[in-house]
Amino acid sequence: MVADGICTLPTSINKTTLFGVQQINDGKFVTKTIKPEELSEAGVKTAIEIMPKFEYYYYKSIEIEQNKFTDPIDDFFSSVGDCNIHFIAIGTLEYKDASNIEVHVTEIGAYIKDGFDFTDGNAETPNTLSQLLGFWSFEKNDVSRISISPDYRLLDNRDYRNYRLSSGKGRDFYRYSNMFIYQPNFRFILK
Repeated sequence: MVADGICTLPTSINKTTLFGVQQINDGKFVTKTIKPEELSEAGVKTAIEIMPKFEYYYYKSIEIEQNKFTDPIDDFFSSVGDCNIHFIAIGTLEYKDASNIEVHVTEIGAYIKDGFDFTDGNAETPNTLSQLLGFWSFEKNDVSRISISPDYRLLDNRDYRNYRLSSGKGRDFYRYSNMFIYQPNFRFILK
């Protein structure tokens, strides 16, 4: 945060400073462009990700996994499924003395980051198992875990990739939920 100008450390002259990412600037999310060489996952050096700046500085992540066999097929399961809840902090840093800084967390933000992609399996190996997306009926505008009638067709990630390849439409991307803000009024000392 210090290197990106989002935070400055307090001193005996400038006793109180702010830390954290202000997420809105003129009604738009402040973004940070991550270049391919900055991506840490192996094999993911082919694209540039543009993310809200707060995503670059989240401090905690909780993984949410849906049970593909028992969870109900509802709006959340179908549109989000597995995802991560990330947390950010905003507050002040106060200089106490040469070896102590008081951190005052005034806001905790929580939001969902969801990868919307169809990248599992291997396009070069046609028999590679791909994530199942359920049995879909286009006539009835319905989806099910089991084939209820001949109207239902089993779809998987490979079907989406094939559609994308043949139509030139669609892509993989990340989605971010609205930010939920909590005001904990929490203080501690950094030594």
